[in-house]
Amino acid sequence: MGVKVKRNKKSGKLAFRIFWNGFPNGRSWETTDLLDTPENRELVSAQAVLINNEIRTGKFDYLKWFPFGNRAAFFAGRREKTPATVQEYFEHWIQDKKPPFVRKSHERDYRQHYGAYLKHRFGSRGIESLTVADLKDLRRSLLDEGLEMKTVKNIVAGTFRAMLRDAQIDGVIKRSPFEDLPRKGWWP
Repeated sequence: MGVKVKRNKKSGKLAFRIFWNGFPNGRSWETTDLLDTPENRELVSAQAVLINNEIRTGKFDYLKWFPFGNRAAFFAGRREKTPATVQEYFEHWIQDKKPPFVRKSHERDYRQHYGAYLKHRFGSRGIESLTVADLKDLRRSLLDEGLEMKTVKNIVAGTFRAMLRDAQIDGVIKRSPFEDLPRKGWWP
């Protein structure tokens, strides 16, 4: 975590390169209106020290520093009511999972997988409460129901993973439990 002062190659203006786990991908690039001069670099460097200190102490408020920045919509959206349950998030999420954004077959599969296998298990659960153990239990229970391994993979590693990945990107959850699964050995 931290802040670096860089020069935007296209505009010649100074920019902040911010590394912080509060961003969906852990980093952001925020260009200022100041050209790269020694005086301006000194000013921006001083601001970078303050931002870095706030990040280190856990008091960084992105919108205070960058009210019109690249991630302003993301953080403004976080201040609104976010979906609390898996069902609420699914209803929000599925709205974007329609052609031309995804193939029609993907939308159908997402709806079928959620309605048949995920809704009754997780619909009323808080989306932030999902864990790796829940994913393993889901995999085991679907196999115990007699589903083929490929179908279980499509439900768990396809639909559910996509939904939780997007929930993390949207700022609804801090971290998807899929990120804590081992890369190898989870699927036979």
